[in-house]
Amino acid sequence: MIRVLDGEGQMYATLSYGWRDLKFYVDWMRGDTEMASTIPGINLYTCQPQSGTADAFLTIFRDLLKSDTVANRYPQHYKLFKAALRRASQPKELTSAELADRRKKRRRLNFKAKSLLGSNRQLPPPPRG
Repeated sequence: MIRVLDGEGQMYATLSYGWRDLKFYVDWMRGDTEMASTIPGINLYTCQPQSGTADAFLTIFRDLLKSDTVANRYPQHYKLFKAALRRASQPKELTSAELADRRKKRRRLNFKAKSLLGSNRQLPPPPRG
């Protein structure tokens, strides 16, 4: 998805760019050929509002994509973005010192919560993990 904005954030167009072949999108859409056929190439993204100048921006992007340098940049950036997401979603291994610090903070928070609620109320046990 490519959004065309001005300096104040006013949106003029939202474009979709599918650089893979139709077969990839048919497989991705679980055999829905009709829907998949709308994805390849550069198109106005139909699920978003468009300004009166959206068609002009679509023409500009189509001309830009005639350059291999520009056309290849989008798949490369997409791969970098997906790799960053995978790295960010990897669970972090905690050291024993970090685990001890977390337990200490949890005990402090439980103590503060108990004092705010009164000593006669029981708190549920802290979540594991």
